[in-house]
Amino acid sequence: MKLTVNDFRQHLKEQIEFLQLSAESYDHGYTAEGKRLAVIIRVLVHHTKHSHSLLSSLNRSSIDFYDSAYKFNSKNLLPHMGLMAIQQKSGQGAYSKYIPLIESPNDTPRLKKRSFKSWWSKQIVLEDSNKNSFTRKDLVLGLSNKDGGAHVDPKLSDKYASLFRHNSLGWHFNDGVNKSLIAGVELAAVRQIVHEVLVTLNDEFPNLF
Repeated sequence: MKLTVNDFRQHLKEQIEFLQLSAESYDHGYTAEGKRLAVIIRVLVHHTKHSHSLLSSLNRSSIDFYDSAYKFNSKNLLPHMGLMAIQQKSGQGAYSKYIPLIESPNDTPRLKKRSFKSWWSKQIVLEDSNKNSFTRKDLVLGLSNKDGGAHVDPKLSDKYASLFRHNSLGWHFNDGVNKSLIAGVELAAVRQIVHEVLVTLNDEFPNLF
């Protein structure tokens, strides 16, 4: 049976609902939900010879996407965090953690649109202290294809392992006694990408929201 446009639109509506529900779960503290969010983004936008994206099935694969990232500056000596910030709490229960920019609205750049190709696979949204750079595609597929979203790869590449496991951004939490890495930068980045995707889809398919 060949699916109709209405079938694909129903699938899109379901995927939007999945994004909203998983994003809400992430926002309530279950940050591992970022892996599930990455899988949904992959379903929506990642198109290959062997796997059709849902947007391509709706003939909407070339729409422009909203970009909320800080601009990458190759001359900056510090790691680049284009989609997330670090939130700190001092005193009792002190912590430091990565948060998506939507949780730090005073620091969020204005949304602007760019072509899908630039948004997905050209724009650098993160660069670590080893000068490994990551696009949205790198982060989403790294989580979904390699690190437990839809598949667990028995061996991560050095690039992904450095970021996902070994704190290659270099930021630590120090309470004056103990020093520990701040984990979850890739999850916070994907949560911010979800924000961009939802705003974009709301523009393109307002009746599905």
